[in-house]
Amino acid sequence: MIINKKGDIFEWQGKKYIIGDDVIATNNSDYSGLLGTICEIRTENDKDTENSGPDIYCRFNTPVLKQDIKVIEDRFSKVSGVKRKIDEIALDEVIMTPNMLKVANKCNRDEYKIPVYAVYEDWSDDGNTGNSYELYTDYDMAKLNFNKALNNEIQNGIIGNIKNDTSFIVEEGKDMYDGYIDGEYLWDHYMIEIRKEYIDTCVSMEKVK
Repeated sequence: MIINKKGDIFEWQGKKYIIGDDVIATNNSDYSGLLGTICEIRTENDKDTENSGPDIYCRFNTPVLKQDIKVIEDRFSKVSGVKRKIDEIALDEVIMTPNMLKVANKCNRDEYKIPVYAVYEDWSDDGNTGNSYELYTDYDMAKLNFNKALNNEIQNGIIGNIKNDTSFIVEEGKDMYDGYIDGEYLWDHYMIEIRKEYIDTCVSMEKVK
């Protein structure tokens, strides 16, 4: 099977490879560090190699920085045993295997996301409003600081000032506390919660417009 239409998707071992999408060569290849594009994918009898997986044809970009060019030139010179300049190194229609590539398409972005825990606070104090948040990579640390902040508000902060009001209401849930005076939420309240979010660590190679 030959796949070469832009936008076509090929899935292999849980990852999706899309014709036209950006890739980064990994340390499993002599092209390590180069940025490129998937041009074609071949499988079964249409392959040009005896690799167990698909042949992924890539077009790599010529490095821009002199130091990056030197790294590639030195690497290929060592591999071939002959001094190589960048224009003597094949960068077009390079056959790669899946373990030689990091794909940067949106289908695979989830594997580059890491969880974080945001301790988020929102308040009104005599009509003066505000909010803040702090990020933690560890849930237990987020919970610790959640409890510290909440205890401080109960003892010495907004909740301490309004908790004895006859119209004081508290709503609680998992990792959430919201205290306020009934009918005057916008005037006096304090809310804190832990929100699990994800940070995308996959760097987009598309120029921001």
